[in-house]
Amino acid sequence: MGDRFFKLIYTIIYILMNSIIQSIIFNNEFWDYDDAIFWLNKHDHKYDKVDFTNHYIRFRQHNPIQLVNLGYDHIFTKTLPDKIEMIIYYKGNPPSPANLFLNQSS
Repeated sequence: MGDRFFKLIYTIIYILMNSIIQSIIFNNEFWDYDDAIFWLNKHDHKYDKVDFTNHYIRFRQHNPIQLVNLGYDHIFTKTLPDKIEMIIYYKGNPPSPANLFLNQSS
């Protein structure tokens, strides 16, 4: 296998091992509470800590203060195609897929 393949596998493993979902946010124009609970349950996520705002239903997966204390120091938002946002905490600086194949000699 080529060097690029192993770098891609390394990046995927790094991201999976060094990231955690802090919250999952549903846009209430497209989701109601019951549908959000169904989605969370189907995808094995928690739904016991919930906050409602004018535009969103937010389900906390992990306490953000505890994540910071555990070394998760970068925060990113990932928007899924079905109007769901995930707040993701990373440890360290996650590798950028755009920079994954830079400085290749082959």
